[in-house]
Amino acid sequence: MKNYLNEIGKFPTPTQEHYLEYFKTKSDKVKNFIIEGNLQLVYQQGKKYQKYVDTETFEDVIFEGNLGLIKAVEKFNPNKGYKFSTYAAFWIASSMISFLKNNSKTADKTISLENEFTNLDEEEGSNFIDLIASEEPDTKELDNYYLAKNLTKLQNVLTTREYDVLCYSFGVDGYEELDLNEIAYRLEYTPETIRSIREGALKKIRGVYSLNDF
Repeated sequence: MKNYLNEIGKFPTPTQEHYLEYFKTKSDKVKNFIIEGNLQLVYQQGKKYQKYVDTETFEDVIFEGNLGLIKAVEKFNPNKGYKFSTYAAFWIASSMISFLKNNSKTADKTISLENEFTNLDEEEGSNFIDLIASEEPDTKELDNYYLAKNLTKLQNVLTTREYDVLCYSFGVDGYEELDLNEIAYRLEYTPETIRSIREGALKKIRGVYSLNDF
C-alpha cells in the first residue's frame, strides 16, 4: 500500500477546466487524467473504514472506492456549482459501504449510510443529496438512504410489522440497526420472512411515492 500511495501521489490535481472539458467532450484522455488525479481522495475516504478490515480486504475497499470514483467522473456536471471532491465522496463512500456491508460484520453494525450521506448534505447544502437522487433514482444505496431518512413520513402506507422491519433495517426512528438474522430473532420470524416483508414494504413505498415527493 505504501508503494501505491507513492505512485498515486505523483499524479497532478485536476482543475475546474479539466472537469468542464470532460463534461463537454467525454474525452477518455481527460477522464483518465481526472481519475488518476483523484485516487488520493479514494484512499482518504477509505481510511475511515480501515479499522474494520484486514490489509487484504482494505485493498478491496480501495478498489471498490475507485469504481465509485469512476462513476462520479462520468456523472459529474461542473455547471451545477458543487465541488467535485464532495460529489465524488458520495459515490466513493457508497461503493465502499456497500462492499463493507456485505463483507464486514463489524462495519455492518457500525457504519451508518444515513450519517455518511447527511454529512455530505451538510457540506454542500441541504439539496445536495436531492441532486444526486434526481440524477440516478435507481441507485440502490441512495434510494434506501432516502427511504430511511423519510420513513416516519411514510408510516401511514405501511403495516406496523413492515414499519418495524424497515426501522430495524435502517436504524431510524430510535430503532437499533440490525441485520436480517437479528431482526428475525427480535420479531420472531424466519430470516426469509423478514426479507420478504422488507422487500414488500420497500416496493409498497416506491409504488406510492417517488423521490421527488419527498
